[in-house]
Amino acid sequence: DGATHFGALGGDASQLMLLERAHAEDPDFFAPAILADVVYFTGGSPEHLLETVRESAFLKALLASVERGSVLAGSSAGAMVMGSMMRRPGGGGWVEALGLVPGVAVLPHHERRDRAETSAELQGSAPSGLTFLGIDARTGCLGVPGDWRVVGFGRVTVYQGSEWQTFNAGDKLPAGF
Repeated sequence: DGATHFGALGGDASQLMLLERAHAEDPDFFAPAILADVVYFTGGSPEHLLETVRESAFLKALLASVERGSVLAGSSAGAMVMGSMMRRPGGGGWVEALGLVPGVAVLPHHERRDRAETSAELQGSAPSGLTFLGIDARTGCLGVPGDWRVVGFGRVTVYQGSEWQTFNAGDKLPAGF
């Protein structure tokens, strides 16, 4: 679990099992997350996470905490919900996501994908005007809109229109998103 992982890295970590919409509307329930220095959305069902936190009191309070300097991070489903749009698992099309990283859609577990096939698929089915970040396992993007760096052991592939570029750890992603 995430708390064990981050605890092993030296962090003072705990879990907040925000599993229902009622949790996301209860300030007493989610208060520990708002007081944290880092909030990390883990994997699971991106659709459930999106339904649970979208336009909730929790999300509003969390974003205010980020404005004050806390860090929001996510992996897998937790990263998928942060962009403007999100691809539903299992070929269910595209839905509006949280929009925390405007103009972006995240494609996790990208090490399993063929980049040329992904590019063709995105051109044929994805909403236009987005930048797509194909993020390999054990890899991430750290920063703020307009200033992102690749960290970890894999690569990040940036898809824009019919073009794509691959970036490694330490590389700065192109400006514009």
